Amino acid sequence: MFRRWIVAGAAVVVVAALVWWRYDGGPPPAPIADAAMRTAPVTARVEPPSQPVPAPPPAPDPESGPPLPPELDGLREKIPDNRYWELHAPTTDVEVARRRADRARELNVLYGKVLSGTGSDDDIRRYFAERQGEHEDAIEIAELVLETHGEHMTDRDRGLWELTIQLHRARLEEIPRRTEEAFARKREQDRRREEWRRAGKP
Repeated sequence: MFRRWIVAGAAVVVVAALVWWRYDGGPPPAPIADAAMRTAPVTARVEPPSQPVPAPPPAPDPESGPPLPPELDGLREKIPDNRYWELHAPTTDVEVARRRADRARELNVLYGKVLSGTGSDDDIRRYFAERQGEHEDAIEIAELVLETHGEHMTDRDRGLWELTIQLHRARLEEIPRRTEEAFARKREQDRRREEWRRAGKP
């Protein structure tokens, strides 16, 4: 049971990381992506750990999965403000699902402005602040899972959580460059609009 929760939880955060790779305009480096493809499927039968461990939720789907089991309250108490609980933890709460969908749409619109250079400076800062917070929180919860339960994991499951950390750290390292590129696109769009204005074009 514990192993299913470990793999399910890691899968949610790894999938989120891979979605963010695409969302921000590019795939992860090939070695990392290949590792994710190798480790994500759960097919092997492994003997359960000998010590008592938390029971997992039966599915990693953040939209339709069950509420977090009581055994995870200890983790939540340690990092109550982590975005995982609001954005990715399994839930049947319709309101939580609605907030997640609304936030995804809002960030999609914001990203469109950032990518096209039509957003404001505040839009750019807000978008990348959101992304940075998500990556940092994903790293935080992965490190906490490894710290609290790592000794009971198989090497494969530990590697999945370590991969999660690797993916999100790589994205964090890209944020300064992507932010500067966004500001450069905005400056270029502002310059073009000014040229059109001076030429008397609508």
